[in-house]
Amino acid sequence: MKAKHRLDWVKLKEKLIEEPFALLQDKLDIIINVCEKHDVKELLEVGSFAGGSAYVLGKSLPNTTIKSIDINDFVKFFWHSENDNILRYVKNYFLDLRPIHIHSIQRFYNDQLPNISFETGILRNLDISNYDAIILDGDHRSNGLLRDLKYVLKNNNKCIIFVDDTSHKHIKDTVESLCNKKFKHVKLQYDYNQDLAIITRRIKK
Repeated sequence: MKAKHRLDWVKLKEKLIEEPFALLQDKLDIIINVCEKHDVKELLEVGSFAGGSAYVLGKSLPNTTIKSIDINDFVKFFWHSENDNILRYVKNYFLDLRPIHIHSIQRFYNDQLPNISFETGILRNLDISNYDAIILDGDHRSNGLLRDLKYVLKNNNKCIIFVDDTSHKHIKDTVESLCNKKFKHVKLQYDYNQDLAIITRRIKK
């Protein structure tokens, strides 16, 4: 009979602080640098996952208030085979860690810093007009990203927008279809080997 293991929360919490459970990983350094350069005070992250990215951002940007939202339906999320690589990342991060533990990890991160908060919800239900920067790392389907990006561009006329995973053709095509054709007042550039889009507003002369 196979021995049953119990998740060691004490050791897991130590690792969550030492090696934050963040899917954005190295791209966070780029985002932090841009936020510092532009003196970002209010930041919204769409797509919390386990909350490690918000934790790293909050620790590196102590004077920035960070809200992170997610629909938090991780059971449905991992039904889709295209997310198998993320499921492997979850299982390899720590012994006996499973998707059912992700909400608890979010709550743990939420308690670590005073300038970060997590919320279950969707972007289009939020008033986003006051945010200085918004990270779009939620819905990666073409129609979902198109909807989210349009919502941000129409409802906030100042914020910097970061879009993750633009090395994927359908994501890059979606971003460029808006920025180069419909919203020409924006400036689009890429970083991190074309995998992170940074959208800013053109300065009117």
